[in-house]
Amino acid sequence: MVIQAVLLDAEEQQMHNREITCWLRKFKDACYQVEDLLDEVEIEALRRKVLERESIGRKVRYFLSSSNPLPFRFRMGRKIREAKEMLDEIAINKSKFHLLEGRPPVKNVIHRERETYSFVKTSNVIGRDEDKENIVHFLMNPTDGEGEDVPVLPIVGIGEDFDIKQLMIKTIKSATGKRCTDMNMEELHKALLDCLSTVSHYDLEHLSEENCLSLFLKLAFKDGEEKQHKNLVRIGEEIVPKCKGVALAVETLGQDASQSANNMGHLRTLIFKSNEEGKADSKPLIAEYISKSKHLRVLDLGECYLDQYPNGISYLKHLRCLNLGDNDNIKELPNSICNLQSLETLSFMGCMGIEELPKDISCMISLRALYITIKQTSLQGNGIGCLTSLRILMLSECENLKYLFEDMQSLTALRTFVITECKNLISLPQGLKYLTALETLVIGDCEKLDLCMELELGGKEDGSLRKLIIAGLPKVVSLPQWIVLGSTKTLQKLWIINMKNLLMLPTWFQNLTSLQKLEIGDCPKLAYLPEGMQHLTALKELTIAECPLLGERCMEETGEDWPKIAHVPRIDLINNS
Repeated sequence: MVIQAVLLDAEEQQMHNREITCWLRKFKDACYQVEDLLDEVEIEALRRKVLERESIGRKVRYFLSSSNPLPFRFRMGRKIREAKEMLDEIAINKSKFHLLEGRPPVKNVIHRERETYSFVKTSNVIGRDEDKENIVHFLMNPTDGEGEDVPVLPIVGIGEDFDIKQLMIKTIKSATGKRCTDMNMEELHKALLDCLSTVSHYDLEHLSEENCLSLFLKLAFKDGEEKQHKNLVRIGEEIVPKCKGVALAVETLGQDASQSANNMGHLRTLIFKSNEEGKADSKPLIAEYISKSKHLRVLDLGECYLDQYPNGISYLKHLRCLNLGDNDNIKELPNSICNLQSLETLSFMGCMGIEELPKDISCMISLRALYITIKQTSLQGNGIGCLTSLRILMLSECENLKYLFEDMQSLTALRTFVITECKNLISLPQGLKYLTALETLVIGDCEKLDLCMELELGGKEDGSLRKLIIAGLPKVVSLPQWIVLGSTKTLQKLWIINMKNLLMLPTWFQNLTSLQKLEIGDCPKLAYLPEGMQHLTALKELTIAECPLLGERCMEETGEDWPKIAHVPRIDLINNS
C-alpha cells in the first residue's frame, strides 16, 4: 500500500516536475529488471524439471554447458546485487521529492493537463495554411488593450477531459484579476459571460491525409531517418488514414512509434503484421526487432508471409506466447523451438507446409495451449501426451492425418480438445477415456471419420464434459453413447450440425439431465426426436434449422413430436421447409 501511494502521488506530480518523470522511468525500468530476474529463476527451475526426464548422459552435457547450476548462481548473484543497488538509489532519490507514503486524499485530479502558451513556432504547424494566420493572430494577441474585454475564438474540434469549474475560475481571474473561488457554478457562469465578447466560431478543418503523414513522420523519425525504415513508413501509411485527419491522434501515435526501434529492451509484446507487397522487406525487420527484444513475453507473427522460422525466436527464453499461424510457406519447425520451456501458448495452425512436429516437443512442459497444422499421417509417439500442463489442444487442417496418439493418460489438465478439417482421419483413439478434466470437445469436418468404434468407459458416469460439437461427419448415421465420455449428467450444450446422413438420435438422449441448449442444423435425413425428450427438464433452448423432416414434426401444436418439446421455454424452428 505504501508503494502504491507513493506511485500515485508521483504520477500526479510529474506533470509539474520533470525530475519526478525521470525518477518514475528509472523505477519502472528497475521493476522490469526485477521481473526478468524472477523469470530467469523460474526458467532455470523448469530446465531442471526437464532434466529429470532425461538420461544421465544428457545431465553430464548439461553440467558442462554454460547453463550448469554453478555459473547460473554466480550470474544471478551479480544481477541481484545490481538490481538491489539500483533500487537503493531510487529509494534515496525518492526522499527529495517529498512523496506521500500514506493513502493520498481523494480529490479531483486532471491527469496529463495540457497547458497552452502564446508563442507558436509556425514552422512546426503542418497543414491548414489558410488557418494559420487567424489562429496565430488570436494566440499572439489575446487583448487589443489593457482592461478591455477578452476576444475569444471558439475552435470546434475533438474535446478533452477537463475540470470545467477550475477552467472558469482561471479564465475569469486572467481576464479581470478577480478571485472567485467561493462562487458556485451559476455565479461563475454569469461572471464569465460578463467578461467575454465572443466572436463567430471557427470550424477547425481536418488535416489532409498527406499532411497527416508528414506530421506522423516528423514526430516518429529524426530528419531523413525514415528513409532507413521503409517498412515502418509503410505501417505509418496504414495507420494515418485511421486518424481521420485529427492532429492530436496523429501526434499521439507518432504509438508512440518513435517507441520502438531504439527502446525495445523492456518490450513485452510484439505484434507484427505484414502484407503481400511488403513480405520481401519483412524478414530483416522481424529479425531486427527480435534481436532487440530479448525479454518478449508475446510474439505474434501470424500472416506475415514467412518462408522459414525466424532463428532468433529460440533465444527468447522469457517468451510465453508464440503465434506463427497462417504462414503457409514455413516447411519446418527446428528442434531449437523446444528450448522455449516457459512457452505457454504455441500456434502454427494454418501453416500447411510444416512436415512434422519437433522431436523434443515433450520438453515444452509449460505449454497450456497448442494449435497444430501438420502434414504427418500419425501423431503416435510424438510426445504430445507428455505435455502435462496442456489445457487446450487443437488439430486443424491436418490433411494427411489418419491416426492421433493413444498416450493421453497424462493429459489430466486438458479442458478443450478440437479436431477440425482432418479429412483423412479414420478413427479416434481409445485414450480419450483418460481425459478426465475435458469440458469442451469439438469434432468437425472429418469426412472419413467413423464413430462406430467401441470405447470402453468402464460404465463410469463421472465425466466432466460441458460442451459437445459434432459437425460435418458424413459417415455417421447414429451417435454412440461413448461420444459424451461418461458425461450424461454434466453435458450442458450440444450442437449437431451438417450431419448429412444422420438418421436418428439415440434413446440415451433422455439421460442428458443437465442439457440446457440443443442445436440441430442441416441434418436432412433426421426424421424424428427420440422418446423421453420430455424428461430433459433443464433444456431451455432448442434450435432446429434446415431439417425439413424433423422441423415439420416439431411444429407447435400440430407436429407429432411437439409433445416431446412443449416444455422448452425457447424453441426456434428456422428454414425447415
